[in-house]
Parts: sequence; C-alpha cells; structure tokens
Amino acid sequence: MTVDSKAGNAAVARAKARSATDGGSGGGPKRRRLVYATAIVVVAASGWGAWQLVPGDGEGSRPPSERDKVTAAATRQLAALSSMDPARVDERLGWWEQASTGTLRAELARDRAANRKRFAAIAAAATGTVGSLAVTALNAESATVIASVRVKFVGTADWRTEESRRYQAGLTRTPQGWRTSSLFLLPAPDGSTPDGGTPKSGKQKTGKQKTGTAKATGAQQAGRAPAAPAPAAGDAALLGDVTKAAEAVFSYRYQDPAATRQAARDVLVGTAAGQYQRLFGIVADQAPKQRLTVGSKVLRAGVIERAENTVTVLIFLDQTSTREGGRPSFAAIALKVTARAENGRWRISDLRST
Repeated sequence: MTVDSKAGNAAVARAKARSATDGGSGGGPKRRRLVYATAIVVVAASGWGAWQLVPGDGEGSRPPSERDKVTAAATRQLAALSSMDPARVDERLGWWEQASTGTLRAELARDRAANRKRFAAIAAAATGTVGSLAVTALNAESATVIASVRVKFVGTADWRTEESRRYQAGLTRTPQGWRTSSLFLLPAPDGSTPDGGTPKSGKQKTGKQKTGTAKATGAQQAGRAPAAPAPAAGDAALLGDVTKAAEAVFSYRYQDPAATRQAARDVLVGTAAGQYQRLFGIVADQAPKQRLTVGSKVLRAGVIERAENTVTVLIFLDQTSTREGGRPSFAAIALKVTARAENGRWRISDLRST
C-alpha cells in the first residue's frame, strides 16, 4: 500500500512556489515553448468545456441494470478512497474499509495504524470527485472500471489546489453489494506514477517525490495495474474506431501538417469538427516554428453509455511532445468522447476534458 503522508504539505509548497514565480522572469519564451508542446490536448479539451454527470429525464423510472449498480457503487467508493481529512483520520479510514473488500481491504486494515499516524500530519484535506467512469468488464461476480478523479486540496488561509488522477479499479460482488477490491493509479506516458515513483518489479518508489508529479493521498495499491481487459464483443469495433480517431487527431508532425488536417476531416463530425478546425489553425501556425512533433496513444478506453447510434466513451490518452533537438515532455489526459455511427463506422462528434 502506498500512502504519502507528505502529500498535502508538498502540494502546499508547490502552490506557494508557483504563486511566487507568477509574473516573474520564469515565464519567458523558452518556458512558453516547452509548455505549449504538452498543452495541445489540454487546450483543445478545455475549449470544449467541462461537464457534469447529470441523470437524464426518466432515468430514475427504470430498474437499474447490473452495470448501473457497478457504476453507482464505483463512483461513490472511488470518491471516498481518494479523500482524506487530517482532522477526521479515523472516520476517513473507516470509509475506506467500508468501501473495500478482498485484497484492498486486507491491506487497508493491515496498514491502519501507520496510516492514522501519517495522515494526521498532512497540511491539507483532500476531497476526491469522480469526473467520469466507464465499466470495462463485467460478469456475475466481478467488474473492472476506469475513472478520472479530481482531487481538491484545501489548507489553511483559504489555500487550495487540485490535481487529476486516472484510476483502474476492480470491484467484487459481496452480500452487501459491489465493493472495490483493487485500486491502481495508471502511469503517465514516461512510466512514472502520480505519487512520483516509477514501478519496477511490482514495487513503487518511495522517498523523495519527482517535481511536477501528483502526490498520492488515497487508498491506491502499490505496483502496476493489471492489463486492460478485452472489450466486450459488442464494444470492440466502436472502441477501435474511437481509439484510432483520437490518436490520429491529437498527433502532429510539423513536417506534415496536412496529415493531421486530413485525419480530422475523416473522423470528426458536427461540433467536434468545427472546434478542432479552429484549434488546428493555432497549431499549424506555431508548431512549424517550434519544430514540434506530438504523438498520442490511448492507454485505456471504456464505454460510459451507449444508445442505438451514439456512444459516449472515456479515453485515457498519453501524449508525448518533442521539439527538434529538445527533450520530450509528457501529458496524461482524460477525455470524454461522444461518437456516432455513420456509414458503417464510428466518428467523433464531441470531445471534452474530464
């Protein structure tokens, strides 16, 4: 079990350091060029706006399916398992144990005394909120989900900051309902985990954290997540289309901008097409000057909701950006994608960050 008792303190220090340098000499042209490389998807997604999971009309009138039950349980439990309050450590640890079962619960029970001591010393309360969640595998006894989670840290003197996390979790059916039996943070494109470690041989680094990485304050387990389960037969084709589309439109070679432009024309429709074209104008102007190459790869994908001719998909996208002669930079992105079936294939009609 990896739990970083210094997470809140480190986050406070990072926020104060950023505040001290805002508007200073550190934001010059060289820094802006570096940041731009990792911001293409972020800019695009934020331009498409935030979203909230709101029940649709009449949703409460039908009996929930097993998939609905898994989604509801995982949403509640992942929020609890990524939250901690130094003023209510025992209460929060109790939440963790109530939300868990199997290996995860056993590890939490084993480490309870140590966790109580560590978390009582953190400087900020952490509150997790699930932004988007997809069930990627489901049978009578177990399920796998992926989820994007926003963790808000609130400290003294109205100080606050947020960080994004990408989780893969396993759930097991119990007599009390679905409970979380495994919980893993998914790695960034460079292989690091959000607590700053790079897992090797099933173990996570501990000790000094890497600059710029998120700090673990939740109940996640050490090591790498299990491999993504194979998609359900009915989802394989649509996930394949959406994955290829996302990788194509969020990749770019300054030597061949026409390839990205053509990919967007092929796979984007409706709102997504218009907004992407406006964004592409910025990219096409700046990337050749920076000699920028961007590669994007989907790490995980899962269906959130499906109707007859439309589907909503959660995508975890890893992006690597390199300026000619420079070091690569990385971005770990979570996107909510809406696609619709047209002429025998799925094309993206909306993209939003989550």
